[in-house]
Formats: sequence, C-alpha cells, structure tokens
Amino acid sequence: MPYTLDEETLMRLVRCPESAAELECFDSWLYSADEQLYPIICRTPILAPRIESFLRKETWSIARAMAEFGEEQEVRSWFFSRYGCLDEGGATPVDTEVAGEGYPGFWDCLQIPGFVTELVQQTPEQIVEDQISGTRFKMGLDLGCGQGGMMQRMAAHCDQVIGVEVNPYLAMLANRHLPATEIPIRYLVPEDGLSTEILAKPAVDNGRVICADVTALPFDEPLFDWIHCGHFLDLSDDPAALVADIAELLKPNGLLTITSPLDFSEEDHFEGMFGLLARDFQERFQLDGIPWLRFNHKRRYVLHEDWVWMGNLD
Repeated sequence: MPYTLDEETLMRLVRCPESAAELECFDSWLYSADEQLYPIICRTPILAPRIESFLRKETWSIARAMAEFGEEQEVRSWFFSRYGCLDEGGATPVDTEVAGEGYPGFWDCLQIPGFVTELVQQTPEQIVEDQISGTRFKMGLDLGCGQGGMMQRMAAHCDQVIGVEVNPYLAMLANRHLPATEIPIRYLVPEDGLSTEILAKPAVDNGRVICADVTALPFDEPLFDWIHCGHFLDLSDDPAALVADIAELLKPNGLLTITSPLDFSEEDHFEGMFGLLARDFQERFQLDGIPWLRFNHKRRYVLHEDWVWMGNLD
C-alpha cells in the first residue's frame, strides 16, 4: 500500500540547495535557511540555488502557474511585492505545453497519423518499467520529471517518490496532475481544430515534485533506492560529474535508470560518464535506438532515438 508523501515527511528529507543546512518552517508556505526564504507556491517547494535571482528570472512562469492553478492571496502578495510585476523578461520556454504528455496512455488519447502509431507503442519509460517489474522500492527520485509522467509509473513501484523539475510551471503542473484521476488533453487536429480528450489515470498520493536544479540537488545523504534520470544528461556540460553527484544520493545497491538521446555534437560527450557507470555500477540492462516521440512548443512531432540504461550501485 503506498504511503502518502505529506509536507512533514518532505520537510525531513530536503535541505538547503547551497549549504545543505536543514530547512526550517518560516511560515506554512515558506522554508528558511541561511537567511534565505524558499517559498511553496501551488503546492510546490522552490528550492533552487541563488533563490532570489531564480525567482526574479522565473516571474512569468510562476505568475502563469498561479493564475492558472490558483493560489492564496497572501502568497501572491508576498511574491509580487518582492519580485515585481510582469514588466521584464519572459517565461522560460518548455519543450511541450500539451498537458499529459509523458503519462501512460497519453498517445492512446490522441488522433495521431498512422505512421506515428508504431513509434509510440513502447516508450523508453515503459521499457524501464518493464525491466523493474515486480521490484518494490521504498524511496524513488525522478530527476528532470517534467509534468510527472515517469513519476506516475514510479509511484506504482515505490512507497514514496520525489520529482525534481527546474521549470516552475512544469513542476507546479506536475503537482496538479499527479493527485488527479483525470488529465484533460487539449491538442490541435489540423482538419478539426482544437480537440480535448480525457486521460483517466490512478491518483498518486505518494509523490511530490519540487522545483530545483539537478546540479544543486536539495539532499545531502543516500536517501533513494531508485533514481531515474530522464532526458537531461545530454544537455549537461559535464554529465560524468553530474552522475557522480547523483550516485551519492543512492543507497548501497540502489538502482539508477537513464533515458537519454545520444545525438549530441561532441562524440565523446558521454565518454567520462560511460567510464563512471562501468566502474561504480553493476549493469542490468541497456538498449539503444528506441524511438521517442514528443510534441514541441509549435505542436509539431519531434522524433528522437533514446538510449536506455540501468544498473545497481556497487
């Protein structure tokens, strides 16, 4: 039976992303550490490093979430009094704004061309889930969790699961999707216009997403039995260093799973990471060339080929 991941439990796990100091409850929706305040907006703790500059940079994204999802007036007043109105900058772009993308059953809800159907029959995330079938984990961590689709899968195999997403809007969207039993999917059908389908799913009450940076994770000890890295290592300047930091959060014999495209310009981009994985992990599975389809922000199909890897920490 899943265990609910409540505010008190989450509070015991997270730390200041810069100093690893314990966080204190300054208010019901504010954490504090090292004279810095880390707000909880739309049920989402924002634990990014250099928090003041981060919140100023992401004003558009956070304001959009508050307007769309609702927020208490006290929180809204605090945020806009500190970080101003929407007169500068703009929202950080996201790869997709189609609600529900990444969740099991997403593609079944859409009217997609016949040539696309074959590409979505088995996603990289489904391959990962198939490989860990029958295994039970106490604590899971999904890095780069987006809207929460992989977390939906992980929640069925973990007592508790935490997601990390650097984009505030996506993190807050995930915290709306996960406990819901339905996700309205609105998408454009060229000949028919805007269409809406309902994706039915089990509610997740043992998962929570925080807005944080994978290069400054707000944890300081091996807490996790399973860590999943989804589609961000190829974007890192130093994936080997990043995986080394992530490995420090795994319990002994903990499972690391990775889904990532390999189509980057530098051929040796993953060379150091491959060496680290071979040295510190016992490989369980890997497969390359798996089709991965997504929408981009212009509602166009984008096709990648993914590499899936999993192994246990020695």
